[in-house]
Amino acid sequence: MSRIALRLSASVILALVAACMAALLVASTKPAQAAFPGTNGAIAFAGASEQNDIDYRIFRVSPDGKGLKTLATQGFCGSPVWSPNGKKIAYSRTTDDVEGDGEIYLMNADGSGKVNLTKSPDRYEFSPSFYPSGRTIIFTVAPKGNLYVDTELYAISFDAAGNAT
Repeated sequence: MSRIALRLSASVILALVAACMAALLVASTKPAQAAFPGTNGAIAFAGASEQNDIDYRIFRVSPDGKGLKTLATQGFCGSPVWSPNGKKIAYSRTTDDVEGDGEIYLMNADGSGKVNLTKSPDRYEFSPSFYPSGRTIIFTVAPKGNLYVDTELYAISFDAAGNAT
């Protein structure tokens, strides 16, 4: 193959790669999945605050990556989910030992007003999800020491202050 043909082939391949990348960028401009429905608002997520930190925390950040704020820090926090109106976040929290008690908590979107909704020491509760009304949460329950086996779904309703009803 001549040098001109090789340069032409490389140019065509480079143009194809650039076109594919541009198509991927256009196709992936959807609102963040963690934002509450209807807007591209703040994102709530769980993660470690330092590289070797084994305790997960709940964080909130703007879609542009600015305004990172830690919302929940005690125990192992996970599975944050926004209420339909974007004013509350439900999440699961486990005590410091892995075999410990898992509970469902509710807090305001700014991290204030944390309330333990479940308060049940002999069960492990996790994976909360809001009903469309925003006043009921469904979650998974497993007997203590038997995580992910014999699980059931439970629902709990709460008032405007976050107290279980």
